[in-house]
Amino acid sequence: KQSEIVNEVTKYYNKVYLAFFKCNSNEKYMIKALDKKDINGIEQNKNSLLKNSTENLPKLDQIGSYQGDGSLIVSSEKLLQFYKEEAKEKTPILTAFLVKNDNFQKMKKEMDAKTSRTQEDVNKFNAAVKDINEAVILYNKTNTELNQTRTRLINELNGSMESFMSKHIPRHK
Repeated sequence: KQSEIVNEVTKYYNKVYLAFFKCNSNEKYMIKALDKKDINGIEQNKNSLLKNSTENLPKLDQIGSYQGDGSLIVSSEKLLQFYKEEAKEKTPILTAFLVKNDNFQKMKKEMDAKTSRTQEDVNKFNAAVKDINEAVILYNKTNTELNQTRTRLINELNGSMESFMSKHIPRHK
């Protein structure tokens, strides 16, 4: 009887975990691409993350709670909502910074190569410096928010998973 309960609990857990796992994998690949400054890789994984988080949110609702315990569903939904927002709203900010930074580096290289600079060159470069400084601030703010929220939600999910399993898996007495 206990092994049947363990099997039932594990099947439920695995269904919920699978929805999270797909999105988590997409995000990990997206972050690796971000570290490499690979715009194509970022876009590809961002699109997969958006697709999987959007598709898996309703699946979690269909799975429902286990014997009235909806803790795994609630914490998984929060994380998938985060992934969806990250892909849709936050990652474009990070990508835009990479593009701006690349353009700025090219402009700086050109400016350094010039032996004589016009006032127009200086004004254009100063405007680019101001623009890249603002972009750095936004990039850092966005990245910090993402990291803090991700950590909090993953810790919450891990706590829910641990609590769920200890509550529903029978222990030998």
